Amino acid sequence: MRNLVSSSLLICLLLLASCAPGITKGFRKATSMHVQKEAFYPFFPAADSVLLFNMQIDFGKNHFSGILLVKSTGKDRYRTVFTSHFGMSVFDFEVDSDSFRVNYCLEALHKKRFLQILEADFSALLFLNPETDGSLSDIYVNDAASGLEVIKAGKYYYLKNKVSETLIAIEAPQPVNARRYRFSDYKDKFPALIQIQHSHIGLKMQLERINRE
Repeated sequence: MRNLVSSSLLICLLLLASCAPGITKGFRKATSMHVQKEAFYPFFPAADSVLLFNMQIDFGKNHFSGILLVKSTGKDRYRTVFTSHFGMSVFDFEVDSDSFRVNYCLEALHKKRFLQILEADFSALLFLNPETDGSLSDIYVNDAASGLEVIKAGKYYYLKNKVSETLIAIEAPQPVNARRYRFSDYKDKFPALIQIQHSHIGLKMQLERINRE
């Protein structure tokens, strides 16, 4: 019985450790306040814009690369179409703050769990999560780097640079499906490189913005 209790305690401690927000290392909680979406420095442009990315997906033994088109079709509404370099359609989604519609998805990826992951990822990247729009959030500051700040909104932690007004990373620490998003190589307030990692299931995605100028 004692061994069972010890084992259960160890499992709980491991789960708590896996949920620890590494993004807040070196930070301390300063306050809580209602935070509007603008404070997260959302980088996708307003309605009627079209963006192109070179995209790579590594999921288990599957590897896909091609062009991702992200088109704004209205306020907080987007269409995302991913096509391989050979012209094969991989997926076609429509997403807004209330819904996620699958117009098409390649059979190898048309799995409920995978679609749920993509819905969560696009909702996070496009700042469609309701927690980023006026919710009560915890604010973490770094005394050694006053320009950095972490905002905890719902289950997501947003690391930003207040000096350059850019978002550096997002983390969603969870026992089963922890997620990490990294943004770098900013040009005109938009990251040229976006990296997404789901370490628990071996899923990695990378988006490199295509400059059409």
